[in-house]
Amino acid sequence: MSLHQKMLGFAALILVFTSAVVVFAIIERSAMQQRNDAQRLQVLLHTAEEQKTLFLFRRNLDCSQQFEASIGSFFITLYQYRNEPQGRLLAREMTAYLTAFRPIIPQMVERGLNENFGAEGELRHSVHEIETIVRETGSITLQVHLLSARRSEKDFFLRGDNLYIDKVRQAMMSFKDELQRSPLPATQQQRIRVLVNEYTVNVQRAADLLSKIRSHDQEMRQHFDVMVAVIENMVTEKSHHADMTERRMMGSLGLSFLFSIGLAFWIANKVSKPILELKDAAHEVAVGFYANEIRIHSGDEIAELASTFNFMVRQVRNRTDELQQTNVELRDANRHIQHQNKILSEQASEIELYNTELQEKNERLKELNGEKNELLGIVAHDLKNPLSGIKMLAKILHDEQSNLSSSEILEMTQDIQNSSTRMFELISHLLDVNAIESGAMIMVNIISFNISELVAGVVEEYQNQAKAKDIQLHIVTSHEEQLTLADPAVTRQVLENLISNAIKYSPSNKNVWVCIIRDMKWNKITSEKADLQDAMEAQGLSPIVRIEVRDEGPGLTDEDKLKLFSKFTRLSARPTAGEHSTGLGLSIVKTMVEKMGGRVWCESAYGKGATFIVELQTKPHAPPHKIRNE
Repeated sequence: MSLHQKMLGFAALILVFTSAVVVFAIIERSAMQQRNDAQRLQVLLHTAEEQKTLFLFRRNLDCSQQFEASIGSFFITLYQYRNEPQGRLLAREMTAYLTAFRPIIPQMVERGLNENFGAEGELRHSVHEIETIVRETGSITLQVHLLSARRSEKDFFLRGDNLYIDKVRQAMMSFKDELQRSPLPATQQQRIRVLVNEYTVNVQRAADLLSKIRSHDQEMRQHFDVMVAVIENMVTEKSHHADMTERRMMGSLGLSFLFSIGLAFWIANKVSKPILELKDAAHEVAVGFYANEIRIHSGDEIAELASTFNFMVRQVRNRTDELQQTNVELRDANRHIQHQNKILSEQASEIELYNTELQEKNERLKELNGEKNELLGIVAHDLKNPLSGIKMLAKILHDEQSNLSSSEILEMTQDIQNSSTRMFELISHLLDVNAIESGAMIMVNIISFNISELVAGVVEEYQNQAKAKDIQLHIVTSHEEQLTLADPAVTRQVLENLISNAIKYSPSNKNVWVCIIRDMKWNKITSEKADLQDAMEAQGLSPIVRIEVRDEGPGLTDEDKLKLFSKFTRLSARPTAGEHSTGLGLSIVKTMVEKMGGRVWCESAYGKGATFIVELQTKPHAPPHKIRNE
């Protein structure tokens, strides 16, 4: 084995050891990440439960939004466990947990987000008016019965026992009996009876709502207990796996380290021993002793050097041979120089190539820096005004709270909520753009589902927003069931962007139509003739589902059409009610539709409204991943 081969072997040993360290680190990091993700699931679950409890206690819709955000983060983290039985169990339980929570919000609103609204507000309005009338009459008996009813009412809302509702009803019946015997005028007695009936009905209504809310809460608690047990098991399992992996990796790494040290010492000894012998022989020649010749049988370049050294020693005695040997060494040196020049030339070519690549990367960095500056400018500009408004309104509420009426406070809090909504929309769009730019949204979950049901749900969500501007929102479809192949979550986001834009840019007293059309489209892609569907496709026909969102807004100019679907672009049209626009929504829509294998475009004439059209396939031709039926 040559010295060169030995050195290459030593370098290979170092490379193998380094690779082992990297592999061990990656394996250990993966185990640690799984443990951390399991613990994050635990934290998100308890955070969601805490926000749910705060919502039931404080009746604050912000808590319900934070609850939904925690659930969304939980599902994102849970995605990596989708193939594990525990992960699928958690997904089902969390879905049931969220489903049980959804009815609580409208029931809580109907009950009343505070004591002045909903069923509780109505019953308190009735009883306060009764108290005012009774106080004016001076009847102690009536006041006692009314006080008994109020005490039982408060006990019910405090303890949740329906027995107190019966006590309220009995107290009010005694109140009406006493009222009939009182000397009050008939008209006044009739007014009090009407208020008593309203109060009794609203108490029962509030009791029914509270019972439903507590029933849903109990159901959620059952799902929560199941998920807590599953996640605790996952944390224990992942922690044990991480600890075992760490111990195994450290043991393997220690053995590799010891083996590498031993092999390194052996190679060093095999290389250094002949060199030391050659050094001693050279020292003897230097002092003029030429008798001894060294014997090295390593079979590498050092052995060759020793042989050459012995030859040189023998030829010292003969000057002619010495000169000839010198000429041979000079020729060898010249060949070595030529070889080095060739290497330098190759290195110069590589350096030139690297410089070209570096210049291209610098140009790309300049483009990215420009996009970054543009993004920062948008964020700074669009967040400045809402933040300033929130700061000013918060200061007024803090400094002038004793001088403000309830309506003024409500108006200011509504302004704060509107500003927060604007900032949330901007940040959501920016996060979507960032996810698309970083590749985080490349993978979509393509399934077969009923697009008509999804469209109906989205339209229903935007009915209130449309009514606020006196806009009629319509659905036009020929079938109740229209199957398509797409990602339901991504499709929902696309529809929300398009319908929201249609409402945002439409004047009052106009119409917005959402049409679902099943069509046959010529397509060059063919597939196997397995059934009638495939036979149609073999003739160039491919079924599609087309969703059209048509408005009666200002339409698009020719200049707008050139900039449509671009990032950070704001068109000539402006929101009709002062709504906020980020210039990112249509860019996100285009990217999402194309990721699902569809296409989107706009048909518009200036001054005659605009129609945004989304086409989605109903049968895959060459799917990038497995398609499943919902």
